[in-house]
Amino acid sequence: MSNLQLDSNDNMVNLYNKRLKDININEICNGTLRELTQWRDDCHKQIDEIYQRKSEELDVYIKKIKNTYEEKKINVQTNIHQLNEENKKNIENNDIIKTIIQSIEQDLNDIEQLSIKINTRLLTIDDSYVHIEKEFNFENLSSNYSKFNYSTTSSSALASNKEFLLMHQSPNLCLIDRDCKIVKQNVWPHDWIRDMCWSETWNCFIIITTNDIYCINEILEYSTSLIDVVKQVWFSCTCSNQSLYLSTCEWGSSIFQFNLLPSFTLI
Repeated sequence: MSNLQLDSNDNMVNLYNKRLKDININEICNGTLRELTQWRDDCHKQIDEIYQRKSEELDVYIKKIKNTYEEKKINVQTNIHQLNEENKKNIENNDIIKTIIQSIEQDLNDIEQLSIKINTRLLTIDDSYVHIEKEFNFENLSSNYSKFNYSTTSSSALASNKEFLLMHQSPNLCLIDRDCKIVKQNVWPHDWIRDMCWSETWNCFIIITTNDIYCINEILEYSTSLIDVVKQVWFSCTCSNQSLYLSTCEWGSSIFQFNLLPSFTLI
């Protein structure tokens, strides 16, 4: 065996040893456990946010109920006192007494009708929300998929956040949930959609047309165009936590970087 072949074999051995040494099986196992724990924490966070929002809403309504109760209570007590005074006069004054009694009855009925009802629905979490891929292979991908038909007038741009997929089904923008159902749609009144992405920082979708940029929230409300001074023909977009990046419709496109915070500015 020549020296060249020996050197080559030595290099291969060294390479294999390095590859084996670089594999950290504990990090692989612990990393997936961290992902599962993060999923649990994110779910708890969403529940806590809903609870906090509904608690604040309930507090406002409780204060309203209590104020109404106190007003009606004072009215009843005042009318009871007035009824006692009328009875002490030992004179017939049926009309006044009748009016007082009617007022007491009405206020007591109103108080008895005061109520606070909370309708809750138990969370349904499908076991498939967490899938452990023991061995990844493209052939293992499920053939049970959903299909959305695009018309020739619909943009092919797509974007998603943790809850919804945003897509254009001409003439509407559509929000698609995890069950592949349209949960919200609204007419898109602006130019052809070039691209779209989700901004975690702004908590909204960003859509670019040929010359404009729009923010769209999860109830499909649109902002006015964000750019007035930069005149470009936009092509594609993506976001980081700090910036929005836009490319232009040309070969060798420049990349425009815009700060998301504290204000939307071109860098």
